[in-house]
Amino acid sequence: PESAVMVQGMKNFLFHWKQRNYGDENEGSSVSGAASSLNTYCQSTFESLTKSNKTHSSSGVLEDSSKLRRSLESFVYGQAYQTILKGIESSLERQKNNNVSDALFT
Repeated sequence: PESAVMVQGMKNFLFHWKQRNYGDENEGSSVSGAASSLNTYCQSTFESLTKSNKTHSSSGVLEDSSKLRRSLESFVYGQAYQTILKGIESSLERQKNNNVSDALFT
């Protein structure tokens, strides 16, 4: 229950991230830029979560931190991987079309 607000915030971020990077109006968005923004989000969220977790003993914090990082990365990956794959496919298709049109006009 106490993490429900955090999960809802993460879902909200990912929804807006998908729209910003891969929405219909942003079809040409950079895959590396989208991945970079996800990485930055994960890092800042992890740091925020570990700061709130500092009340544990030093050995408990380390163990909890590694589990926390894996859980966070798994959640974000589960929510974003299909979107990233579609972006990569779209990017490859655009590049293929550009190469074909370049060949036609040379």
